[in-house]
Amino acid sequence: MKQDVNKAKVIRLLNWFCFLVAAFSVVGILLTEYLFNVHLTGSVDEKWLVVLWSIYLLSRCSEIYIAFLRDALDKVAGKKSEFRGKWWPKWIVQIKNKLLIHQWVASRLNGEPLKNHDRLRLSFRSYFELMANFAILYLVTPLDFWEGCRMPGGIWESIYFSGVTITTLGYGDITPSHWFPQFLTVFEVLCGFVLIVVCFAIYLQQE
Repeated sequence: MKQDVNKAKVIRLLNWFCFLVAAFSVVGILLTEYLFNVHLTGSVDEKWLVVLWSIYLLSRCSEIYIAFLRDALDKVAGKKSEFRGKWWPKWIVQIKNKLLIHQWVASRLNGEPLKNHDRLRLSFRSYFELMANFAILYLVTPLDFWEGCRMPGGIWESIYFSGVTITTLGYGDITPSHWFPQFLTVFEVLCGFVLIVVCFAIYLQQE
């Protein structure tokens, strides 16, 4: 489907979609806490829901980390980031081109390639999305993972802890004691480092 379709517009649409999912998730949790007095801090009974939510959030955070790191490395090496999928067999391409849905999608996903200022916008949105996603991850981790330490008491404290972590401030007032939230904090620092230090320094260069 990527052939004859501008990948830049797909990236923009997916970036906005995932950002809105993270934003509405935080707003939904916030309304749940204040309107219904229900706190999700380590108290979600449906373990399968926590696992599925955590898998989605971790996969999305990993996707942001890998995508921006590869794009930055491609720009340093002078490679083009566009992918056209030329490896498809000819008979599949012929069938695909005959489908009206492909023509409909292609007509709506054509646009200009990504510029450096577009990449900066994507980086900023992804940065705040990472902060929100990790905040939700900290919120739904079990209480046992924070035993003996103060854990985030709500979505606001989770966002505060996530913001302090991704900006590498690390005040130490909230400290995880289990390997999983400790891994999350290290991974969040790496994601923030890639977006701020690596990508911004490269994207701010002249095109």
